[in-house]
Amino acid sequence: MKHVIRHEFTKILTSRSIKISTIIVVLLILIAGVLVRVFVYNPMQDEATGSGSDTQAPTYTIGLSSDSQELAAPLKQLSAGSPMSVTTGIDATPEDAVNKVDLYVTGNLDNLKLYSASSPDPGKDLVAAAAHLAILQESGAPSEQQVRQTAQLAALSVTEIGATDYQLFTNTGTFVGILGVSLMMFIIVMASQTLGAGIVEEKQNRIVEILLTTVRPRTLLLGKILGIGSAMLVVFAIYLLGAICALKISGFMNLLPGFSAADLWHYVPMLVVWIILGYFTYAGLTGAMAATVSRQEDLGAVSSPLLLLQVIAFYIAMYLAGPIPDAGVTKVLSIIPGFAPYLMGIRSAAGTVTAWEQILAVVVTLIVIPLLGVLAGKIYSASVLHTGERMKLTRIFRKAA
Repeated sequence: MKHVIRHEFTKILTSRSIKISTIIVVLLILIAGVLVRVFVYNPMQDEATGSGSDTQAPTYTIGLSSDSQELAAPLKQLSAGSPMSVTTGIDATPEDAVNKVDLYVTGNLDNLKLYSASSPDPGKDLVAAAAHLAILQESGAPSEQQVRQTAQLAALSVTEIGATDYQLFTNTGTFVGILGVSLMMFIIVMASQTLGAGIVEEKQNRIVEILLTTVRPRTLLLGKILGIGSAMLVVFAIYLLGAICALKISGFMNLLPGFSAADLWHYVPMLVVWIILGYFTYAGLTGAMAATVSRQEDLGAVSSPLLLLQVIAFYIAMYLAGPIPDAGVTKVLSIIPGFAPYLMGIRSAAGTVTAWEQILAVVVTLIVIPLLGVLAGKIYSASVLHTGERMKLTRIFRKAA
């Protein structure tokens, strides 16, 4: 089998089309890094440092309803010189108000309620301090009621309201994860299609008949899977090196909040693991189905269902793992082989997946891969020497039985 692995590995890496496509992709990645540096990074850097423009620092807005107007003066007094601003006279539902301000305050000093679409720790502390100040300003010495009100403020909590607008990227990690699984899908699809095309070509040239005189069909299929997969990992490493160089050139990582270079180096090994598991999940069946046809023109008909399944998994991951990574349906699909590589690829980058979920998903996938391998081996063994029209699966299973 090692000869088959070596042959397929060398064949891929010495292929002219692979060389040209790899060079083009890496050049495009590097050019993108240069363009980001020139047209995106410098303006954003100027905005962040406040140099070269009149742009002010982002403002944290606190909105007050009509019944909480007594907090206006203390809030403005305490927030003087800070990036916080106070807006008064907001009478709306909390759901509407949090789309206009960062922190919405309702009620009087006896019953304050705070609402926000995100964690408002600075705003909460400022409101609590302003309330204390308002209470003490009512009289020189605190009364029993003021003491009670102060005790209530100590237990002040925030009711968090989710944003009403649908957000595809809930954080920077989600954006990085979608880029990662996009590259994952590209590598898996390219490797699987290369495997299928090679099998059909060997059948057309009748080379497979010679190969099967020295090696068993299942061993031949496994050797092809391992050889092509190893070569595509080398291609992935080249793409990754180009992407890292592009990030270095662009300086874009310095402006990505919540996702550092250290996070990237933790994410990449996990992504490689899921690329390998995803490839073994789909490659065996792709190769087996390719063996059921004898012409390249027929390859698309048998490989398209598996390709469509990957596209579905990718879009489910993007529209579930991105906006609602902790939903029950997202967690369940993250365990299912075939879907797991894509959903885990996004959830891991976003930091919304626990270690036990990762381990469980890997274990389930490792259990399913050998079962798929047995199925692929039966299909390949029964159909690889078949010529002519496409061999139907019912006939293959009847023959294997």
